[in-house]
Amino acid sequence: MIYKILNNFFLNIWYSKSLIYTFISFIFLPFSIIYYIVFNIKNFFQKQYHFNIPIICIGNLVVGGSGKTSVALSIIKMLPDKKIVVLLKGYKGKLKGTIKVDQDKHLSIDVGDEALLYSNKVTTFICSNRKDAIDEIIENENPDLIILDDGLQDNSIYKTKCVVTINGRRGFGNKFLLPAGPLRERILPVLLKDYIFLIIGHDKTKISSNLKNSFFKAEILSEIDGNNRSIIAFSGIADNDNFFKTLENYRFKLTKKFSYPDHYNYSSSEIKNIINEANKNNNEIYTTSKDWVRLSDSQKKFIKQFPIDLDIKNKEVFIEKILK
Repeated sequence: MIYKILNNFFLNIWYSKSLIYTFISFIFLPFSIIYYIVFNIKNFFQKQYHFNIPIICIGNLVVGGSGKTSVALSIIKMLPDKKIVVLLKGYKGKLKGTIKVDQDKHLSIDVGDEALLYSNKVTTFICSNRKDAIDEIIENENPDLIILDDGLQDNSIYKTKCVVTINGRRGFGNKFLLPAGPLRERILPVLLKDYIFLIIGHDKTKISSNLKNSFFKAEILSEIDGNNRSIIAFSGIADNDNFFKTLENYRFKLTKKFSYPDHYNYSSSEIKNIINEANKNNNEIYTTSKDWVRLSDSQKKFIKQFPIDLDIKNKEVFIEKILK
């Protein structure tokens, strides 16, 4: 409960335009300065490692999700002739070391929800030490390329290309560094780098007007039509509101919405409460693919996942720039 309250508190500080939350964000600015100093000291002394195969990083500038997983899955789909391995840290997974993800024996509590999603498509590894993991992957898997989910701020790994994903609705929030804002690093130095920028959804904060380098746009697509059905929806991702709005865009009527923090591990009682609410009015229950893999087999019988794809505009040019 405390985690949920703190999560909502900081999301309001970072993305709300309320004067009170803007004032609170200024109170945190001294801590942002400390963060900035530590960040730069770490990067200055960090040794960088190069590898003999392409390393493609899908990252972002802000804390929380901005569509990295969907982008990586889209790239994998667009490169059917490439042997691709995905490497991520397995956020909230309890297993340590370099782990090759196996859907038959691993759960989300072991390797994280994103790792399970990837492992359904390609060979997937989790490890907190990216350098050691990449060495092992190259030696044992012999891939054509490795996709890093996250790691844009990890200067110890030389990346062949970096794709910066941007939530079109949220943008960069109040544009302050952590913890006063959601930024992991300053915006301007990143915009000057040879990165590929991908804005997902409508560019409500007009970020594209500041992008001088390569930038692309993508829209969220789904094959499911709600047909005005009344449903209950829940999610524990970085932008729950965006998920709910997407459901409404696809003609679902949301009678009730349950929001939880990103990568939230649901208790049995919480899921039971959602199922009971749905049963009152004979409503279906929908959640995201990330949330769905965190559920038990018995819970999945009562809950449907809402799968999405990304429609990346000018995808041929997009892939060409990634492989260049």
